Amino acid sequence: MSLDSALSIASSGLANVTSQLAVVSQNVSNANTAGYTREIGQQSALSSNGLELGVRTGTTVRSVNTMLQAEAWQQNATVAAMTVRSNALAAIDAAHGSPGQGDDLASLTGALSDAFTTLSANPSSTAGQSAVVAAAGNLARGINNVAQAVGTQRQAAQDSVGQEVAQLNTSLASIGTLSNQITTLSRQGTSTAALEDQRDTAMSTVAQLTGATFVNQANGGVQVILPSGMTLPTDGSTPLQIDDSLVNTAHAASPVMLNGQDITAKLTGGQIGANLALRDTELPTFQAELDEFSNNLTQRFSAAGLQLFTDPSPPAAVSPPVQAPYLGLANRIQVNTAVSSNPALVQQGTGGTAIGASDQSVIDNVLGETFGPISAFSAAVQPQVQVQTQGLGLSGTLSAPFTAPQTLAAFASDVVSVQTGASTEASASLSNAQAAQTTLNKSVAAVSGVSVDTEMSTMIGLQNAYAANARIMTAVQSMWTSLLNIGTSA
Repeated sequence: MSLDSALSIASSGLANVTSQLAVVSQNVSNANTAGYTREIGQQSALSSNGLELGVRTGTTVRSVNTMLQAEAWQQNATVAAMTVRSNALAAIDAAHGSPGQGDDLASLTGALSDAFTTLSANPSSTAGQSAVVAAAGNLARGINNVAQAVGTQRQAAQDSVGQEVAQLNTSLASIGTLSNQITTLSRQGTSTAALEDQRDTAMSTVAQLTGATFVNQANGGVQVILPSGMTLPTDGSTPLQIDDSLVNTAHAASPVMLNGQDITAKLTGGQIGANLALRDTELPTFQAELDEFSNNLTQRFSAAGLQLFTDPSPPAAVSPPVQAPYLGLANRIQVNTAVSSNPALVQQGTGGTAIGASDQSVIDNVLGETFGPISAFSAAVQPQVQVQTQGLGLSGTLSAPFTAPQTLAAFASDVVSVQTGASTEASASLSNAQAAQTTLNKSVAAVSGVSVDTEMSTMIGLQNAYAANARIMTAVQSMWTSLLNIGTSA
């Protein structure tokens, strides 16, 4: 090997070390930058026809375990969806009241039954009659409060979907734009690490919103695939759309559209999927359960001769679904104004036939039938007070997750148990998912995150390499000087 070759090799070594030091500097300066991935300077031995020519400095690449990263993104999407559900159901749980405090529907139903039992001992007691009206008012307001909480959370889910769809459109377009830039720079042999970090940020957002997975394309692009198998466009030309609207029990919520097609059912993962499930299924089921309880409560009292509860603005009577005549009743149910203005009617009944002040036949009917099993009613009345658990809601496709209860107390207990139990389950599932998320994100950080200690260690090694290459160049230059001085030393 000639001195020229040695000098050239050492020079390439110095250039490579300089490039590597720049990478270390970039890593250290961005150690705390969100979304930054540790970069690695590539290098390879340079040779030609078996002749070693030094080192080739390659482009800078990122330190990424793509499989681990994808798994972490999926877990982040799972946690995001569970957080949405847990927060919404926690609000419903709170509306049901604290266990043992007497303000849940089961306790309020029991309090109304107790008020009638007390009145039965002295049917003419005005205080006892007023106590019944007060207990009925508490139960109606309790139903109203829970129904209002359900409606509030359903509207919140609708509003969130609108915001999340806009965010999704922005991120999808960003993925497409960045992919085009990455493809161009790759063809030029230029590092694309910074652009890939930006694209990863957009991909992470899309995953969190939808639970999507990503497939790298040969041309440098990325295919976005939903859990349902549908592919989302990234060119920005066909954004997803959803109308801002108020959701209620009488009208179906706005669909998510893409290219004129309703893709709501395709969006099952991430935050958007969780909000759509709340808006279209879980919360409407809660509403349907409350409506059914309200209707059953109203019908049971009416069948016993006391129209204690009424609907001030019932919907127009229509054909199925089964709840069509009383959709949204839980929001409207109230104590009959005739009874609230004349509490004596709880003893007299609302049938219009006067009875003695000490007659307790209406009260006995209420205690024996209204608060008793459905079988306590006559065969002709039983269909009117039968509880519906299938074909519920505006769509007629919802089902209550319990068998038809036979008593009001059991019905109220079922509603409270199912709706508060969902919150407890959601909270527990979220805690477990968050633990797994923490573990995965730590694993990703161990691969892709910047450790200042590691970078400092690398820097020391590079300093030594720089000094060694410089020493070689100094030695070669000295040898050249000695060689040139041979002819002049005489």
